[in-house]
Amino acid sequence: MGHIHSSALSDKVLVQNIVAALSEVHTVLGPGLTDTVYEEALDREFSLRKINHQRQAEISIVYKDVLIGRHSVSFLVEGRVMVEFQTMQIPIDVYQARLLAYLRAAHKRVALLVDFNVADIKKGVKIAYLGAPKAKETSARRRAAESEEGGEDEGVGDSGS
Repeated sequence: MGHIHSSALSDKVLVQNIVAALSEVHTVLGPGLTDTVYEEALDREFSLRKINHQRQAEISIVYKDVLIGRHSVSFLVEGRVMVEFQTMQIPIDVYQARLLAYLRAAHKRVALLVDFNVADIKKGVKIAYLGAPKAKETSARRRAAESEEGGEDEGVGDSGS
């Protein structure tokens, strides 16, 4: 099977492929390991699935057309979906707000926040969609549908909803 270019995949399908890769890593390794181990495994899983990705991708933070900083995310998939591993020291709502800020600053539309230290990985994956400035929390399935329809909200939801 050859590489499928990003233009051929919708955000919804790409997110489903990413969640499937995360699920495989979690099924094989289980919870309790370090982020570095999961990052290495996910890098391998993306390669096996021929998913175009960049590990420890540097994203530019732009303010009013001026580069003001850079941030590394765990993965940038197909050049458009950020995957970030959650560190346990930061409360989830703070991490979600930070994720939305990174999406806005990097001019990306979709990000996944991943916590491997859960029994069910689908409960450990939060999906953030960026659109217009109005934020709301909603289910990932609904957000994916709105993304396909060009929805105008931003928010964070679970992958298993």
